[in-house]
Amino acid sequence: MGRPAVGVCGALVALFLVDAAVFRTGLYPAMLDPESTAGRVEMMRYVEMRRARSKAAQALAFGDSRMGFLPGVATAATVGRGVEFTSVAVPGTSPRSWYYQLRDLDPDARRYAAIILPVDDYDDEDRAEDPADSVVDMNYAIARLRLADLIDFTRSFPAWRERWVVLRGLIIKGTVYKDDLQGFLLAPDARRRKVRLFHDDSANWYRNFEADSRDVQGLSVDWSNWTLTPPPGATPAQEKVLRDVLLRRAVPQTGRLAEYRRQWFGRIIDRYRGGATRVFIFRLPRGPVPRPEWLVHRRSSSIREMAARPNVVLLDERCFEALERPSLFMDPLHMNRKGMDEFSRMLGEAVAGRSSHAF
Repeated sequence: MGRPAVGVCGALVALFLVDAAVFRTGLYPAMLDPESTAGRVEMMRYVEMRRARSKAAQALAFGDSRMGFLPGVATAATVGRGVEFTSVAVPGTSPRSWYYQLRDLDPDARRYAAIILPVDDYDDEDRAEDPADSVVDMNYAIARLRLADLIDFTRSFPAWRERWVVLRGLIIKGTVYKDDLQGFLLAPDARRRKVRLFHDDSANWYRNFEADSRDVQGLSVDWSNWTLTPPPGATPAQEKVLRDVLLRRAVPQTGRLAEYRRQWFGRIIDRYRGGATRVFIFRLPRGPVPRPEWLVHRRSSSIREMAARPNVVLLDERCFEALERPSLFMDPLHMNRKGMDEFSRMLGEAVAGRSSHAF
């Protein structure tokens, strides 16, 4: 090997070591902007790991922005049933990132009596985007990913373009943190104060979260003519969102979602195989005006397949249909505060109601 090649190799090794010293310890993750993608996950982890737990069975919920779950409401609704609810739901996250969150939250697979996982539907409806291609999953999970995950995590992305981005990010984590790091270097004292504020107060913010009280009453859809009547007073931007979500056209069904679900829900379930923990899976309220089943011919139901596993509890998919009305949603996907209260109470009762069998 010539001297230039040795020099290049030495520089790469030095770069890796410096990157590892900063980003592969708890040093930098503790200073992430708590409103960034990775920072939100880390802040929820911080709050959960320092939460004072009662002696009740612990039930941990995951989810994205559609998971309008208020653990305090669920716990209060089931008082005396021996269950305490908590949540680490973060907008934008997915089953792949949930797996890595859970792996570090519960390394011995004994901390929780129940893991609660939401899905949009029990049938596997492919969308235009393949969830396995979502590189943003790395941004959410980066602080929890290790060198040992290099091959496995990279291979979970089917396209080589995404694999290269992920591979580079896992080897040199600074390439993922670069925007956050730039913000930190521009104002390190402000970042420290912000992180300290979130560490001190975020538990109360999450506990006393006040959701939007708006609704979409007046919304209706004529599925035969493929027309939508927006709620009175809707802005053009709000009407566009309603149309884009509710009147989306079906795409070819390829089985990609089923494959993704079998892999990542399967891994979460397998973590608790043979233990006392039960994995609850349920269908979220689909929206203020659910799309008819006949719009898409779905090829499979990976979620129903998982119900055959001994540690899985599959709630009745109609459990939350009563909440699928315009008065309980603030847009086509997200429940308003009234909807979140009702949903949290109902989910708490549904999980606690299976306690004699599950915990």
